[in-house]
Amino acid sequence: MIAAAVALLCRIYRLMELQVFRRPLKYALVGCTVALAILVFGDILPVLFDLNFPSLASAGLVAIGISLGNAVIQRRFIATPAVSRFLVPLPEAALSSRQRYRLVKGRSYLVVRVNPEDSFSIFLDQITHGIPGFWITALRPKDVEKYDLLRTPIIFLSDHPIPGEIVMPPKELERLKEFVESRLELIRGSSVVLLDCFYQLAVANGFRKTLEFVAELGKICSRHSSNLIVHLNPRRFTGRQMKLVEEALGAIRK
Repeated sequence: MIAAAVALLCRIYRLMELQVFRRPLKYALVGCTVALAILVFGDILPVLFDLNFPSLASAGLVAIGISLGNAVIQRRFIATPAVSRFLVPLPEAALSSRQRYRLVKGRSYLVVRVNPEDSFSIFLDQITHGIPGFWITALRPKDVEKYDLLRTPIIFLSDHPIPGEIVMPPKELERLKEFVESRLELIRGSSVVLLDCFYQLAVANGFRKTLEFVAELGKICSRHSSNLIVHLNPRRFTGRQMKLVEEALGAIRK
């Protein structure tokens, strides 16, 4: 039974994306592994080889108890996760009011504004009218809290872990793309993805590489009958660069 628990924890640990969950899982895994070793050397081997060792089963249970206790109390192993860490997007609401922004399914939209609030408004209009979505941002968590999103996953771009949040380093474009696609595959029907951090990605990876990434992200969203909304600050890019982004996405300007 302990061996099965160790195997299961190992599998969950490998699949777990959130660092905030991997850490307590590691503590639980260490405790179960120690308990398994104690069981093997203290109870099973003496029986097989007729050795006269004292039973260490109680020590194994103590090891499990200590590791799980540490995971629960100090590492918040069973604490309710922050809502922004939900992996499968759900609509924030299904308002009966008329949508302000109607988007064509499968199309990408480029919002060229100095202030990103317009792109936020389009995104919020979708997720409060029955459409699930998630947000890729370079904003700080406290800057996102004001939108009071309870069911929308938010991917924060950062090179440093943020407790309780999904965090991706800005240079790991392939991992970010795979993460988005895997989540879109879990959704039945269309959804919407907001990317407000083109500039930050371009600083980390270069304009051309970021352009290719966003173009591929647009294709992924299109394959899933979903929308990609990209915010672009015109003060950060030349007119030609903005035109290239628009052409690469086949985007509609908003």
